[in-house]
Amino acid sequence: NAVYLHNLATTLQEIGSQSDARRILEWVTANYPNLDPPWGSLAVSCLALKDTACARAALQKAQALARQNGLYDYAMGRALDQEGRKEPALAAYRKAYSKGYSGSGKEAAR
Repeated sequence: NAVYLHNLATTLQEIGSQSDARRILEWVTANYPNLDPPWGSLAVSCLALKDTACARAALQKAQALARQNGLYDYAMGRALDQEGRKEPALAAYRKAYSKGYSGSGKEAAR
């Protein structure tokens, strides 16, 4: 089921198997597109694999499903940072902070 597969994928992320986690999460998001956590986890794998286009697309889906979750704004900031887009990244970090998600607490202060 979606929860089991999401948990499996996040475990794989923790042990460093981002490619395997991404494959599972792509299946989960294709079959259960109305759940935001798998979209967020897919974005994390994409970021780890340096695929920012994938990360941004997954984060847009997650944000549409859970607008008040600052974690997704924070992750978008990380994706934008990875692309070298500092000003939009700062805006995303500030948005995350305004929703109660501070990340490491340093990003929005830059």
